[in-house]
Amino acid sequence: MNENGNNGCFIKGGVPWNKGTTKETNTQLRKPTKYIEYSSPYERECPKCGVLLTYSTVYVLISAIDNNRKCNKCANEGKGWQSSSTTYERTDVINKKSSEARMGVVVSEEARKNMSIAKQNMSEETKQKMSIAKQNMSEETRKKMRLSAIQRISDAKYSGNQVMPSYNITSISILEQKAKELNIVDLQHAENGGEYFINELGYWVDGYSKDKNIVIEYYEKFHNKKIKRDLRRQKEIIKFLNCEFIIIKE
Repeated sequence: MNENGNNGCFIKGGVPWNKGTTKETNTQLRKPTKYIEYSSPYERECPKCGVLLTYSTVYVLISAIDNNRKCNKCANEGKGWQSSSTTYERTDVINKKSSEARMGVVVSEEARKNMSIAKQNMSEETKQKMSIAKQNMSEETRKKMRLSAIQRISDAKYSGNQVMPSYNITSISILEQKAKELNIVDLQHAENGGEYFINELGYWVDGYSKDKNIVIEYYEKFHNKKIKRDLRRQKEIIKFLNCEFIIIKE
């Protein structure tokens, strides 16, 4: 029983023991806790690398201290992830595992149909966002995607051997005529050693002379619809081979 004549419960008009009390008038409400030791901003250093970590609330901070949590970089060390200044990227270890997991997987006709329908029903806003993202893609990212696609085709259709791209039969005589005009005797093309493949870039060129270091490309009419893409490719090839780049248009 308390001084109010009841046991402090809320039944039958009982009055709670702390009704009307404050931290200033009751020492029991002023019991120290570990939370009052910290004030905003809630920060601590990673126990491994020492980088400063910031937490949203004191409760998250205390939990991190109690569990001796490390920063994301240290916590993911050795797990196949690498960290940049702001993001985490998949390393070659993870990429290889992911590729091996997908290898041999056959996409059913129903799945292909569903993907096609999803693409057709895609909103204009989504299409625009994807287009912008693709345009802003770095040269290195494009190269990695290109080489990865070539490798998948090689594994699926050529048992891991060199991929042989299709070519325009009528272009051969045009390429050879141009080579003759330039006194080129070693022009490599689809019907003479196969189109020259720049392994480091993932590009094939229609014709290439190693002796004169000249690339000859035959552009059909459809190239008029991908001028920016062709120009970007041309610049990459010239930069890598330090070559002369000749374009013959249909």
